[in-house]
Amino acid sequence: MTHKIYDIKDGVTAIVIDVDEEFVQEQIAENIVSICEGNSETDLETIKIKLKDYLEPKGIRIRRGAIAEFYIHLFLKSLGYRQHCLFLNLEENSIKKGFDGYYIFNGDEWIVESKSGASATHKSKIEEAYGDLKEKLTTKSKNNPWENAYNHAAHAAIGAKKPILTRLKTLSNNYVKNIHLPLTEFCLMPCGTVFNHDASSDDVKETIYNSIKDTTSTMEYKKLCMIAISNRAYSAFLEFIGLEA
Repeated sequence: MTHKIYDIKDGVTAIVIDVDEEFVQEQIAENIVSICEGNSETDLETIKIKLKDYLEPKGIRIRRGAIAEFYIHLFLKSLGYRQHCLFLNLEENSIKKGFDGYYIFNGDEWIVESKSGASATHKSKIEEAYGDLKEKLTTKSKNNPWENAYNHAAHAAIGAKKPILTRLKTLSNNYVKNIHLPLTEFCLMPCGTVFNHDASSDDVKETIYNSIKDTTSTMEYKKLCMIAISNRAYSAFLEFIGLEA
């Protein structure tokens, strides 16, 4: 897993990542329990079975979405972002609903959204992820993403601090009342994954960066981090949990 970070302007960053199969299963083994369930007593083999049971009957679209999101969590943890979310749903053996991720880094609270595909561009998937974030943050639906974020952060295996929980609960209560803060109040992280794409070279990473850097002109945010991922480790994840690609 290699990456390059590009500073576009103050508070706006792009990261281009290449995920290949070399050593990635070792990284998965070291982090999969904490990504899925936080500081949990669950053992590795149980987590693998849970994920296998969930993904085995699913089609390729859901599999890709879940695996793309997992690698984003794996990458953010490697940079030192503190996870305030669980990959798995609290109520059932499935991937959680609401925001794809909620992280703390250098005092900032980051909201993550992941979109993926195999015949798409990084730019289109990042724009799709941003659009999803915008909809979740500015309109009301039956699924309250802030309540979901609160429930995950409040879980004992996450151990979020009281000010974070208070903020999430306030945002959740306001969401019920159809009260929404402007997007300029949030640090947003739209992520676009393209499977079976090789971005191992710096030249390709630079090309991807040049294709996404101007996308910020149409976005609103407090801070923004766009992440473009080329993922060649789809099969490696499935094999790790005991599934054939």
